Amino acid sequence: MSTCSPPALLIDTNVWLDRFLPGRKNREASLALIEKAIDQGAPLFYTAGIAKDVFYLVTNDQALLRHAPIAALSSQDALRALYSGK
Repeated sequence: MSTCSPPALLIDTNVWLDRFLPGRKNREASLALIEKAIDQGAPLFYTAGIAKDVFYLVTNDQALLRHAPIAALSSQDALRALYSGK
């Protein structure tokens, strides 16, 4: 009786981005894929290009989040606040 090992998976850039960046549209499906692969013992692979892209995009996204304003006012909101007398 022979046992089959799970196939190796080459994981796409978007799946890795979904893994590391919350709020992405397909995050739940990507997390489920990665979790299932790990549970089954399937090796997960990525190319050097994917690693470079993921590193750049994740670190860039984190930097943008650190410097993003908490809230933004429209110009009309700003004028209303300026002239409301409060």
